[in-house]
Amino acid sequence: MLISFYFVVVLCAFIWCFYDGVTQPKLMYHLQILFNSMILHGYVPREFLSGVITPLVKDTEGDIMSSNNYRGLTLGVVFASLFEMAVLLKIGHLLTTDCLQFGYKSGHSTSHALYVLRSCVDYFTNHGSNVFAAFLDCSKGFDKIDHHGIFIKLMKRKVPLCFLRVIIY
Repeated sequence: MLISFYFVVVLCAFIWCFYDGVTQPKLMYHLQILFNSMILHGYVPREFLSGVITPLVKDTEGDIMSSNNYRGLTLGVVFASLFEMAVLLKIGHLLTTDCLQFGYKSGHSTSHALYVLRSCVDYFTNHGSNVFAAFLDCSKGFDKIDHHGIFIKLMKRKVPLCFLRVIIY
């Protein structure tokens, strides 16, 4: 379940082709060795775990003095991003989500969720039914998530242990 040289070439090509016109085969070879070593040994270099957090205002017309009006954007190490992409290419098929999940999912947004909600409400009101809704605010839910439960779910989805060791790091 190691990262092949092909994956590293695909990941690096778009970056270095634009940088100097030629991809660097030696660099890609060394990245392949680094990425595979990280997977085999379950170790992530400390530098991969660091980043610069930039605060972004959520609502420019809201209270800019409130910490709840900000979200953090972390700018990380390029090689860490390449490693993440390589891992997703390798095991992404095991990480599917429910079709009704809209947040944190490529190609989906809250506007899709609002459309589904509005369509349901319109359908039932047009057919003479009352519509009742309950909403749950899961803000800051990621901070309170059961990480042990996530790893159990990943194991049930047959994510290879070598990748779980890297993720748990």
